[in-house]
Amino acid sequence: LCSASEGLPRVVLEAMSAGLPVIGTDIGGVDELVSKENRFEVGDIEGAVKRILTLLESPVLMSEISKENVEVVKKYSNSALKPKRKKIYMVLREIAEKNKSE
Repeated sequence: LCSASEGLPRVVLEAMSAGLPVIGTDIGGVDELVSKENRFEVGDIEGAVKRILTLLESPVLMSEISKENVEVVKKYSNSALKPKRKKIYMVLREIAEKNKSE
């Protein structure tokens, strides 16, 4: 992912859940998903090419990263996020009810 700007990129989550190795620019939510050694600065074409070549030359490394990615993306599954969302909604509800009564 060579974006100059991102939030939490869905395409990275989808690729990781499919067990693909992922590299990306060091921006937005990419740093939350992709390990430091698999990120590069925006515009660093040489860094991106170097990382791609490293992966192509090492199927073992590519496989390890793929396995790690499958584990990382589990934190973003609906079942993992549902309790967190519920907690946020409950806090927002409490705030809204408090403001309503004031």
